[in-house]
Amino acid sequence: MTGSPLLRLALVLGILAALLVPAVRLTGREKEPQRAAPTPVASGAAAKNVKLTFLSPITPTSIKVEADGKTVAELKAPTMETEVSLLFPKQGVDLVISAEWPQGSTENALRVQASTGEESLADTTLWGGLEVNDVVTLSSKP
Repeated sequence: MTGSPLLRLALVLGILAALLVPAVRLTGREKEPQRAAPTPVASGAAAKNVKLTFLSPITPTSIKVEADGKTVAELKAPTMETEVSLLFPKQGVDLVISAEWPQGSTENALRVQASTGEESLADTTLWGGLEVNDVVTLSSKP
């Protein structure tokens, strides 16, 4: 090939650029359209008032209840009962229950009862030492 070296360089760069365009189109990712997160009401969730009752031989100093990453109830001794409004999707609700007892109590049990009126949603016992951290699932179906 004869001619100017700058002309050759321009020709090679032009060919490489022409090959680069289809390669970028084939390997590049298209941005997915952003979708709004489904709201609990839109996904068929129904709000229910849930009565939570806690029973323990030794009264815990504090009980904390979380649902969907948010604190829905915080109880301090001697209160052992509360009523909360929860959204119930089809798959149910997971309650994260944390309880702490005073120093000196080594083995503790915490009975958790959840109900909506006459309907019992859960009745379970959590076991632990000075503190208990566990999950109780409330089903949307009896």
